[in-house]
Amino acid sequence: MAIPPHGKVAFAPGGRHLMLINPKRPIKA
Repeated sequence: MAIPPHGKVAFAPGGRHLMLINPKRPIKA
């Protein structure tokens, strides 16, 4: 799974939100 360096929301094939690598606010769902 490739994580965009911008730190945006990525969607897995199953429809799950992936945790993003963001220095200020990591997004978990």
